[in-house]
Amino acid sequence: MSDPPIDMEALVLAWEDDSPGNAYYLDKESGNVELVQQGLYDLRDLTDEIECHRERYLYVPKPSPGQLRQDLLDFAGTVTDPRLARLLDVALESPTPLQAVRSVLSGSAGECDRWEEFRNSRVRLRVRQWLSANMIAREQEIEDFTPPE
Repeated sequence: MSDPPIDMEALVLAWEDDSPGNAYYLDKESGNVELVQQGLYDLRDLTDEIECHRERYLYVPKPSPGQLRQDLLDFAGTVTDPRLARLLDVALESPTPLQAVRSVLSGSAGECDRWEEFRNSRVRLRVRQWLSANMIAREQEIEDFTPPE
């Protein structure tokens, strides 16, 4: 019997969620990503299940602020419009740089789409590395999950 596929899209969403009240766990048996959040109706049942079967569940780490900042800097370095590049430099100094960058890029649909593609590619790469490091994903899943270049 083969292992069930991992819900990669849910895993990417969990990986990107930096909300302090949300915690995610990958169920290695089912491939599902489980959300643990204070307001959930079945929170006690879910946390009990995770505690009782620690070998089955793997905590999905929160994104590192340093990684996001580096992604933003790397992307800003690829912007060729000097006016937009200056605005991005200012946005990177914001207390919420991701929101500021999205606001700056919202006036340029092409650059906004390019940023989302760039960010998604970086997150997918980190997820694949994390899965490989934890010896979870089957090679075929990792290959299928690789975004087109």
